Amino acid sequence: MELRNLETFLTIVHEGSISGAADELMLTQPTVSRQLAELEKQLGTQLLERTRNGVTMTHDGMLLARRAGEILDLVRTTETEIYASRGEVAGVVRIGAAETTAFDYIARTIRKLRDLYPDLRFHIVSTTADDAIERMENGRLDCALILGKTPRGFEDIPLPTNEVPGLLMRKKHPLASKRVISVDDLRGIPLLVSQRYADNKLPLLPGVDPSTLDIVGTHNLHYNSGRLVRAGVGCAITLQGLSNDPGLTFRPIDIKAEIPAQVVWKSRQSQSRAYEAFLLQLAQMLVDAERTVGKQKNKKRMKR
Repeated sequence: MELRNLETFLTIVHEGSISGAADELMLTQPTVSRQLAELEKQLGTQLLERTRNGVTMTHDGMLLARRAGEILDLVRTTETEIYASRGEVAGVVRIGAAETTAFDYIARTIRKLRDLYPDLRFHIVSTTADDAIERMENGRLDCALILGKTPRGFEDIPLPTNEVPGLLMRKKHPLASKRVISVDDLRGIPLLVSQRYADNKLPLLPGVDPSTLDIVGTHNLHYNSGRLVRAGVGCAITLQGLSNDPGLTFRPIDIKAEIPAQVVWKSRQSQSRAYEAFLLQLAQMLVDAERTVGKQKNKKRMKR
């Protein structure tokens, strides 16, 4: 499959017509039509149907359109990494990230690396662990910050974090007057929870069966669930520090939850110099942070 023909196909889809794609690519219409025909012949299927108003995608065309962008991005990333391997640390590090305050470690690592290597770039994908793992398996992410256990076939760098589960609600909600929410308080009120908790993949509330709660909606990322809470749809079980909405309030849930956070990547995968630099800097930053905590503890002991 020629990348040139793939790019032409995507341009036709984006522009909605052969003529529009020809103008965008600065090619003649016969050339664009020929490249499309070559791609259809190679794949053995019709990708586009010509209409009076332009073109429409066939079923196979829609399938290719969903994947073509990812294919081209992967090729461009690989080209950049090969080029960067010959000299300075450069290129793009692609990182998946769950919504957690542990992302602060990633942010500080990126800031330090940008000071050291100005040509280094980062692409952050806010996502869930399941989606991040699939993207890493397909080569679309280099690594990911996930909550929960490290999957088989992956290596990890654990991050020091103390995730506190709690209830996000409107300030006028009856439970907002309490300092701490009990598990019994959760029963009988409409709740919004993460899909991973509903599927028993995330130990957000250990020992609490999701089926015993009135779950009216699930989500994969926090932001929109906060909007639903604000609209009065229900309260959201979430983690402390994820909402800055002034109209909402967070109360911790009285439960002991251990929610590990770690940066994970596929075992034995080839690594670009940019990605290696990221992992090394992250590991070094965690060592420095641990030393700082140790010094602070020693100072407190000496004062006593």
